[in-house]
Amino acid sequence: MSIEGPQANLVYSAGQAADGLTQLRETHDHTGFHLLMALRRDDPPGYQEIPAGARAPVLAGALAHVQWLNDFGYLDPGGSYVGPAGAALLEAGNPARQYLVELLGDHSPAPLRGSEEAIMAKMFGYRRCDFAYRFLTLLTGQDLPFAPEPARRDELVTALRK
Repeated sequence: MSIEGPQANLVYSAGQAADGLTQLRETHDHTGFHLLMALRRDDPPGYQEIPAGARAPVLAGALAHVQWLNDFGYLDPGGSYVGPAGAALLEAGNPARQYLVELLGDHSPAPLRGSEEAIMAKMFGYRRCDFAYRFLTLLTGQDLPFAPEPARRDELVTALRK
């Protein structure tokens, strides 16, 4: 798993992991994203101790705030990919829904890094609401194809909100 950002290669000791669990229980926003993903990777039992209701705002907050969304996956009419952060968001289940619904109105760009991923993000004009829509539909058991046209994606978001 790749975690983007300055904490990508950090390894946490057991003591740091315990401190991290405390921090994540107290602060439920995007600032705990890298720590949460590192715990998921390096200390699955510790990660599972964090309730889904505490993980969901951290993960959805990251979807709204991180610079590059590679960890969430990519969207493609030929088949989309759910990255490790996207999988963690889906694992959070129902508690993630309210945060994802809030993101349906976020039309800000959702850039990806890397040659192929960056080209796809630019070509399709990825927006954060597109990822929120994708994860909401997956949470309802629907694996819908990605619509390449932003206007069509807006129609789908509007229909989902009703």
